[in-house]
Amino acid sequence: MNIQIGIDDTDHIAFFCGQCKSVMKVTKTETHKVCVNTTTGKHDKCTWIHCQCPTHGNVGWRKFYWTVENGGYCRHKTYGEVA
Repeated sequence: MNIQIGIDDTDHIAFFCGQCKSVMKVTKTETHKVCVNTTTGKHDKCTWIHCQCPTHGNVGWRKFYWTVENGGYCRHKTYGEVA
């Protein structure tokens, strides 16, 4: 699912349905230790944020890796407004 991320110039973040642009409801978060570098075997935390669209009922998630080594994750940045 194409969940969009919206931010403002303070400390707010929201998740938007890629289909209808509605703000999604965060239904659950969970954090686990995962391998962040297969070469070194280094592990660190990753948080999954589970979301649901109030309009369509679509369910999806976004992940946040707490350690990003050598740009291995998050190569694409969000620019501009979602709506």
